[in-house]
Amino acid sequence: MISGGKLLAIVSFILRTAAEITDGSSGTAAAATTSTISPAVRAFLTHATQKIMAHDATAHASPSPLELVAARNEYEPLLVVLQSSPVAVDSATATVPGTTVEFRAARVGYVAVVNVTDCDSSGPGLYPDPLIPDVDSFVSQKRNAFPVTVPAGQNRLLLIDLFVPPGARPGTHPGHVTLTAGTGKTVLPFTLTIFEHTLPSTASMQSTYGIEPQLIFTGHHLIPHDGAVPPAEVPAAQELYKRYLDAGLMHRISGGSTMSTAEGFGDFEEHYDSYV
Repeated sequence: MISGGKLLAIVSFILRTAAEITDGSSGTAAAATTSTISPAVRAFLTHATQKIMAHDATAHASPSPLELVAARNEYEPLLVVLQSSPVAVDSATATVPGTTVEFRAARVGYVAVVNVTDCDSSGPGLYPDPLIPDVDSFVSQKRNAFPVTVPAGQNRLLLIDLFVPPGARPGTHPGHVTLTAGTGKTVLPFTLTIFEHTLPSTASMQSTYGIEPQLIFTGHHLIPHDGAVPPAEVPAAQELYKRYLDAGLMHRISGGSTMSTAEGFGDFEEHYDSYV
């Protein structure tokens, strides 16, 4: 026979477990997509093509781990949707055991849109747009992506960019994103299928994407808008322009402009032929 005290404890446990499953406060509540250690961060993974607004209450986890596919020598991103956290999220890491897959993490910033000119948009609100990296890809400097706080009733996003090296082992591999918040961790599983073929590092077609240097320099306030100071007199201008070209090549885009010669950078072929 079960004593009254033991029966009360069993009933209390059942009710508490049922409540956790209903409201998702437990790490096992979000099906196969989350596994948490207190303090819990409510979060899930989705494809990077999804636009998750800050106040989108319909965003929800998929019933199974997120499935990703990529060729070797290719980047494959995913989104981490943060919905609730008792403390700020301090870091995000990604691991695909048994592979050489690398990752980069960034916080997705929101832009307040007030006047809407696109009839197909979701109307005024906070739109996801800028990426604030955890570590800068060009100069390896630590940035201010973390910590990330999640206001009540809102979403916050992290972008995890996976890189599959040329020598990665093909096949379907389990992986996970680990979120650290205070003394707790949240583990979000996914699968990554790596194809056997390897993508080239540069564009296969001989073409360029026009990038006008003058707009870059004035946008970064390196030269005045009236052009009173030629770019050749600003040492940082040419290096900045090359950084833009490097960013393009990271995504197999050959940028450049023949206007560079007219702006004091000398022979285009000498300076920029390697970027085409």
